[in-house]
Amino acid sequence: MNGEIPNTKYQTVSEANGRMSCMRTPEFVFSLQFWTKVLDSVNDLSEYLQNSSIDLITVESLIECCYSGILEMRNVTFDNL
Repeated sequence: MNGEIPNTKYQTVSEANGRMSCMRTPEFVFSLQFWTKVLDSVNDLSEYLQNSSIDLITVESLIECCYSGILEMRNVTFDNL
């Protein structure tokens, strides 16, 4: 079947192939890795802020850590991604 999915419309296959070729570009891979790091950092802070027993000293520390981590990502060469 040459990797084709049976009973699939041509338009659907064409759209999927177009999206797949976009996801194989270096720009997409870079963006994916970059945003994964940023969102992982923000998610840790977000999860703690949703806790019912948060400590303001810890919150301040986590915000500073998140902020400095994002600034560091901005200033570091992108070879490390």
